[in-house]
Amino acid sequence: MWKRAAKRVKEWRRAHDDMSQEAFAQLAGISIGTLQGFESGARGTRELNVAKNAAVLGLTREALLNDDAPTEEPNPLLTNLRTEDLVIANQFHHAAAEVKYATKHFLSPAVSDEVRERLALILRLLLQLDDDRAFEAVTHMLAVFDPATPPSPQVLSPDHTHARPAKTTKT
Repeated sequence: MWKRAAKRVKEWRRAHDDMSQEAFAQLAGISIGTLQGFESGARGTRELNVAKNAAVLGLTREALLNDDAPTEEPNPLLTNLRTEDLVIANQFHHAAAEVKYATKHFLSPAVSDEVRERLALILRLLLQLDDDRAFEAVTHMLAVFDPATPPSPQVLSPDHTHARPAKTTKT
């Protein structure tokens, strides 16, 4: 029963862009060692981790352990997804509500391709900056787009762990 379940997980990874153990473990929310132990049968795996492995395959724990259950998930939306797609979907699933809302809006048909390209360029440029410069650029953009709520005198540091005084200019 466990051997078959381990084989099914390996087969599923191979059928999905030859997904690495590391990527699968990240999707399942388990350590790579736990996955390696499960797939090799070298050590027992906690029921919770078996259920997490099954969830990635679109199965219940019981279905993963049942020899008669199909290995492939029936959901056509998951067909032909690459490892990167699944990792991004997992990150989206765990993202904050504001990030999800912005992403859904960004991908909606209401946004033109031209606007998407410009936003993507802005994001790429922000990623090239160090944290302080990127934080200042975003703060400036927010003030431009929403002048009714300018940045407060105390703004959070880029790591959001402590407030730092706003920069003042001498006159």
